[in-house]
Parts: sequence; structure tokens; C-alpha cells
Amino acid sequence: MFSDKDDYSEKCRMRRRHRRIQMRRQHHPNLLSYLGQGIFEAGKMEASSSSREPEATGPVVGAISIPGRQRVMEDTISIRPNLCSPEINRCRPVDFFAVYDGHGGRHVASMCKERMHEVLEEELMRMKNNQDTGRQPLEGQRMEEAWRRVFKSCFLKIDEMASCICSECGSVGYECGCPLSVLKLTGSTAVVVVLTDETIIVANCGDSRAVLSRSGSAIPLSYDHKPDKREERARIEARGGRVVFTDGARVEGVLSMSRAIATSAKLTLAS
Repeated sequence: MFSDKDDYSEKCRMRRRHRRIQMRRQHHPNLLSYLGQGIFEAGKMEASSSSREPEATGPVVGAISIPGRQRVMEDTISIRPNLCSPEINRCRPVDFFAVYDGHGGRHVASMCKERMHEVLEEELMRMKNNQDTGRQPLEGQRMEEAWRRVFKSCFLKIDEMASCICSECGSVGYECGCPLSVLKLTGSTAVVVVLTDETIIVANCGDSRAVLSRSGSAIPLSYDHKPDKREERARIEARGGRVVFTDGARVEGVLSMSRAIATSAKLTLAS
């Protein structure tokens, strides 16, 4: 049996939940309609572009970002159709898409949005002078290894760039005057998708996901880096770190993902 006090608490919880739902509806009264309109507009832009330049076709794209309960949006997206035409793809264009889920501030995610595609393009175009590539098209296992090298180099360079960004003011380096404590937990996940005519290439760091929808079924394209996964926990502990189960599994009791772009020196042992 419920006491009057329990009944009153339950009613209060229901009222708070109802208020939250109303606030979300006021923010986006029809989320599906909003998303559909975004996709429709993107489709119109693509169609008009294709009618003027038939050779410059590309994917139809829609995107939406909602901050939820956060006061500041820390997440960003990046969409770069026809990023470049690297030799690794037989000099045909590739399309770039990425999601960056920031934590401890928005600045690292913003930097990833501005720079990740540029660094990846540099790495891709540099491969034309790589003797490994030569003039013969890469295929099979050699193609996969080449993409792995490109993305590994890209992510390491971005991590180095972002490792000294201040979460308070966004300045690069340690001369901004902000206390070093604000640098500790600034970081971001990264999930990057590159589309070619034949292939979907996915690289990720952290727990942002890439999912393919095929005939109504969800097909995972990425692997979440979470500290409670056996291989991730073993890797963290092998490097002198520890996983603390406080409000879920967290690296050193802080970070809820086992890898991230530019999180503090103590936690990057897991990156």
C-alpha cells in the first residue's frame, strides 16, 4: 500500500515530467516534421544543383541537433560533400560526415568540426606520393590497411591539436591565464564516415555511433569505446589506469568513455 506521502511524491514526479515534455514540445513542437523538412530542403538543394551540373551529384543529407537539458550546445556535426578526389579512391570524389560529442566545454568539438576534414583531406591527398600506393589501384586487404593508416594519422594529429585547448575561453596553449583545472576534462568523441561510390568507411573514438538502416533494420557500423567492456578495461589497467564504477563505469571515476579526443593527461592513457 502507498501512504499519502508516497502518493503525493508520485504526483509531484508526474507533474515535473509533464512540464519537461511541454517544454520540449515548445522548443520543437513537431520534431519529425522539422527533421523531414530539413531533409526535404537538402533534397531540393541537391536536385537543383544536379540540374545545373549533372556531374556534381552527391548524397541527400539531413541533420538536426538538440541540446536537451544542457545550457550550452557542446556537440557539433560536419558535412562535407565532395571533400576531395584522392588516389586511394581512384581519383573519384569522397563525401565526409562527422559527429563530435563534446564534454567539459564546446571548444574541442568545435575545433574538430573546423579541422578534422581538413586534416583528413591532407592525409588522403598525401597518399598519391606514397610508394605503397604506386599507380596500381588498392584492393582488398591493402585498401583496408591504407584507410586505417589514413584515419589513425588524422586522429592522432587532431588529438595533438586539441590537447591544449582551454574549455573556458577556447584559447590554444597555456598562456590564456585560465586555471589549468579547466583544461582537465575538455574533450570530444568523434565518429567520422567517408562515403565512396562502393564503400562506407567509418572511424570513431569514444561512444558516438554510426548506424546503417537497411530495410528497417539497424546495422551497427562502429564500436563503442566504453570502460566496462572487457578489452577496453584490460587495456586501461595495463596502462596504469583504473575503471571505477560510480554512476556507471568511468575511467578514474570521471570519464564515461574509454577513449576521447583531447581529455586530460591522466585520462588520455585510455585514449
